[in-house]
Amino acid sequence: MWGKCKDKKGKWVSHSGNFDTLFSDNNELKKEFLSSVFSTFNDSIARYFVPEINSGENDLHSIVADMEEEKRFIFISK
Repeated sequence: MWGKCKDKKGKWVSHSGNFDTLFSDNNELKKEFLSSVFSTFNDSIARYFVPEINSGENDLHSIVADMEEEKRFIFISK
């Protein structure tokens, strides 16, 4: 899971940014994406969350917060 953002030249950069930058602050698109991800994997099987974010802790925390905000994604620690 990762976001995307534009660099100073306007080129999209993968593994950077968060869902807000990926969806240009469009909360409706972000929620639709998260809903789609949830429904794709909603089969009662626990999975690993593998964040691939090279742009820093803030973007990682933002992605996790967005997923938790959906109130359907549950993160457990082993």
